[in-house]
Amino acid sequence: MSRAYLFRLMSVFSRFSLVLLGAVAILSVSQARAQDEQGASGEPAQTNGASDTRGGYALLPSANSIVIGIDAKVAAMIEKGKQACAEDLSKYCSTVAPGEGRLAFCLIAHADKRTPSCAAAMDDARGQAEEIINGLDQAIDICSSDIATHCGGTQPGEGRIAQCLLEQRESLSEGCGNIVDRLSNVIFAPVQNVADSG
Repeated sequence: MSRAYLFRLMSVFSRFSLVLLGAVAILSVSQARAQDEQGASGEPAQTNGASDTRGGYALLPSANSIVIGIDAKVAAMIEKGKQACAEDLSKYCSTVAPGEGRLAFCLIAHADKRTPSCAAAMDDARGQAEEIINGLDQAIDICSSDIATHCGGTQPGEGRIAQCLLEQRESLSEGCGNIVDRLSNVIFAPVQNVADSG
């Protein structure tokens, strides 16, 4: 194996690791948020469809749909990876404590031994995560004037600006509208079942 190939391989794994860690972080934050929103009875907080106005900013019921969409996408990618990599996880990572991306790093460390289904699932997860991240980056670049015009009063964080752009879709410039549509299709696209992907 050439040194250049090893450096390229390490670069790909490092990038995938960062994307996967970001996905794990997003999922962890969403799970913590869901626990915080539970009432004293342990039941999820009920909104009865009313808008939440925490901090004076209108949010969609219970949570912002962009965050929910990304959380669902990440959870589905992780579940698909667990199913596709079950044999690999059992064989190479059975002594690794789950959490904080440790299982993903274990699979990355054993990349040369992974089953084809596991390798495909990890490649798919990386591709989907990169598509979301690239879409968000492009939206920020292309939509900066639309953000200032239509969402200037929106508090940044937790996907509120992205949600504002979705809500203002009809008023956006053509370039910004196109990227918002593309990003929305990526985030809210139906997730293919592992059984359907074989």
